[in-house]
Amino acid sequence: LDEITADELQAFVIGFSESSSSLIDKIMLILRQVFAAAQADGLIEKNPVARLKPPAGTTGERLPLPIKDVEALVKAARIHPYGLFPLLLLFTGLRRGEALGLKWSDLRGNKLHIERAVYYEESNAATIGETKTKASHREIPLVPLLVEKLDEQRAGHGKNEFIFGGERPIAYRTSRYRRSCRRHAPPPASHLFNAPPPRRC
Repeated sequence: LDEITADELQAFVIGFSESSSSLIDKIMLILRQVFAAAQADGLIEKNPVARLKPPAGTTGERLPLPIKDVEALVKAARIHPYGLFPLLLLFTGLRRGEALGLKWSDLRGNKLHIERAVYYEESNAATIGETKTKASHREIPLVPLLVEKLDEQRAGHGKNEFIFGGERPIAYRTSRYRRSCRRHAPPPASHLFNAPPPRRC
């Protein structure tokens, strides 16, 4: 470690210029921890990471689903027993955590009031918290198809507090939603269900 120079480390991190900013942040975190520990243990006199300037990196471009995939998703969701969830994400733009945090009391007429979000830490247990930003508290009008699917859901589960759950939100990673969609849903619906569970940033 004592032979590694700051110039060598700078060249190393510059090599990740075309990588995502999140990956670069992780690399820098590891370098800081390794060399800070080495300095604390007396293995090196100076920390070569102290003056490193990491590249900005890239941010991923979010592309909308192609029309054919949207049509396939809507067609499958109309008849799928758990079709409400992907339809809600598709037509409202809600984050998964916001959708999972919805209560029946948030449905007022043909509008949803977004007031909370659900996060999952190191277990399946749901943590109910604030939305990502204050601006995320908002009112969203619903298209007729969503109103229809919500009415169907309420008819069978309206006594529950949460739209997707009971007295508590569903345990996302082991929920029937993910298992069912892995078996039955076409690629667009499968993509929405099997994405990583929301975590607090």
